[in-house]
Amino acid sequence: MPDEHALYPIRTVARLTGVNPVTLRAWERRYGLLQPQRTAKGHRLYTEADIDRVRRILALLDRGVPISRAREALAQGEETPAATEPEPPPWRGWRERLEQALARFEPAALEGAVGELLRLYPADRAVCHVLLPTLEARLDGPPEAEAEARLLSAFLRGHLGHLVNRLRQQRLGGLRLVVAAPPGPGLAPPAAELALSALTLAALSAGHRPVPLGEPAPAPTIAATARRGQAEWLLLYGTPAHEPPWRAAVAELSAGAVPVAVAGPAARAPGALPGGVLALPGEPHEAVAALAAHHGAEEER
Repeated sequence: MPDEHALYPIRTVARLTGVNPVTLRAWERRYGLLQPQRTAKGHRLYTEADIDRVRRILALLDRGVPISRAREALAQGEETPAATEPEPPPWRGWRERLEQALARFEPAALEGAVGELLRLYPADRAVCHVLLPTLEARLDGPPEAEAEARLLSAFLRGHLGHLVNRLRQQRLGGLRLVVAAPPGPGLAPPAAELALSALTLAALSAGHRPVPLGEPAPAPTIAATARRGQAEWLLLYGTPAHEPPWRAAVAELSAGAVPVAVAGPAARAPGALPGGVLALPGEPHEAVAALAAHHGAEEER
């Protein structure tokens, strides 16, 4: 039973909720969503009620409530947003802002848009709903659009890499994962790299120990990484294409000693996956949570 009188530092709250400390501080300062206690030296301390509030905020975000409306929604006890738009807010507005920054073709403009996005929202949600769709829309476009895609990809590689390294400084004790993508049609390297970053960030935020391969890699390379990293699971990303080369690579990996799970669009059609492969549909944080739950259930058997 949780101790209602216990107090937790911000790093512990980040590990328990998957929300990084930068975002927790932004929610407090900008929107007054949290009011942690302070030590004599000014360090934040959170209660069980605060942790529950963070999880309720995440639930609201996943249902489409903008962070700017989260305080109002919590005060009114809303369980679901009263939105009727086919696409949940606030992601469309953020994509438009990012597109405007790309149109200027200036790193400083990107820093402003992406920096604020990643401060206010968990990184895996930001990648899934804003950054990846914006990149994919430009990868197959005319030269001007491809130039924007390359600029965005290069910028995000450094930005998200810094975030991954910062999260690695936590004391992690969860699952040892290899996060990878076999090559296949429709899996452009820049988009695959960004999708793998989202899975890696979600895994780190949940306290696991991922080893990411930053771009599509052949099955033997992925298998060798799993052996060297003593992985407990291979977490693979795939598009919905299910083309023979991709399926063959997944089947080859599933025949090895390390169990295989698939996330991304490919997980929406589990019947098309090779036998014995675990399908993890949903967003990156949902896929990682489902994998941990499945592993825990297997351990108890």
